[in-house]
This record gives sequence, C-alpha cells and structure tokens, in this order.
Amino acid sequence: MTPLDDHLATPALPPVRYGLGWWEDRRVRYNVILLSMMLIMVFLLRRGAVNYGLVGVVWWSVVFWTAANAFYTLGWALPQVLWYQRGSRGRRPQLGPLAYNLGVVVSLLTTSAVYQWWLLPYARQFPG
Repeated sequence: MTPLDDHLATPALPPVRYGLGWWEDRRVRYNVILLSMMLIMVFLLRRGAVNYGLVGVVWWSVVFWTAANAFYTLGWALPQVLWYQRGSRGRRPQLGPLAYNLGVVVSLLTTSAVYQWWLLPYARQFPG
C-alpha cells in the first residue's frame, strides 16, 4: 500500500458496542437525575400541577421522559461520527465523558425550562 492509498483509505471505526456499552452503563444514572429534576419541578410548581391535573402531569412527564431517553440513545453516535469525520487513526479521542456531561446539563436546563413554560401559567392562573 502506498502512502497515498493509506491517506485516502477510509479509517476503520472502532467497534460500536464499546461506545454503546459505555453510554448504556450510565443510562440509569441519567434517568435518576432526569426524574429527580422532573419531581423537583413538579414540587416547586405544585399549584400549577394540581390546576393542570395530576393525570395530565404524569402523562406528559412520561412523554417528556421518553423523548429525553430517545435523545440519550443517540448520544453514543456523536463520538463515533466525530472520530470518523476527523479521519482519526489510532487512538480514539475520549469524547464520551464530555458529551455525557454536556448532555446531562442540557437535559436539566431543558427540563426546567419545559416544566416552567408548561406549569407556571397554571400556577398563576388560579392563585391559592
């Protein structure tokens, strides 16, 4: 193989199962953090939650939680894609921990914003 062939060759991706396993090992922790934030927001906005209806709050919380987990499932792909796009050879950059930590922070901020946007009007609508 000539140096030009080596340069033009598509780098082999590391096995996906390693990256996927790393992310799945942290899914329980992510869900505990996310569900804790959801409960804190419902508690802080409990007047809005009661006025909206507890069944509705539980229903939309499950929908939100499912969507958050769908986005989490795609988190393992980010390091794989970035590694491939950079054309890296040899040692893989450790993007998983950075992507996980940023994802948790974004999830917490998004959860807080969504619950405030959703329940705060109901808390103000019927002052107790």
